[in-house]
Amino acid sequence: MAVSCTADNFASTLRILTILCSIALIIVGIFCFILCGVTDPLNFIMAAYQIIFGVAIFGAEFKIGKILQLFPFLVGYGGKGMFYIFVGTICFTKNWWQIVMGAVMVANGFLYLFFSCGMCGGPARMSTQQGTGTVAKTTVSAGSAV
Repeated sequence: MAVSCTADNFASTLRILTILCSIALIIVGIFCFILCGVTDPLNFIMAAYQIIFGVAIFGAEFKIGKILQLFPFLVGYGGKGMFYIFVGTICFTKNWWQIVMGAVMVANGFLYLFFSCGMCGGPARMSTQQGTGTVAKTTVSAGSAV
């Protein structure tokens, strides 16, 4: 049985993966707070960033208007991909659990970039409507001006 790669299936799978990653990122940040404490300032600061970014990613995936207004680059797939790669790279510290989390986030970011380039059926272009914080989907056909 062949598995078809449609844009809706791929987008749903990415969304579920990202929600799980954001929850794991928050847990890793809390875990580092508990184990590292204030004795290691670098890990303490990175743990705080992981928790904050995990909450932002979680809010963006559930399309919370305030999060999308504060971080408008989290509306489109390309912006999400770049942000997830950034978040993944700051996870690469000396603890193995943060390195694993970073690798998963970087891989997730590359999947978003792959999807934003029109692979697997191509994404629907997403944009925020002015002032409302809601997300509208519009399709961009090949050869049309954006």
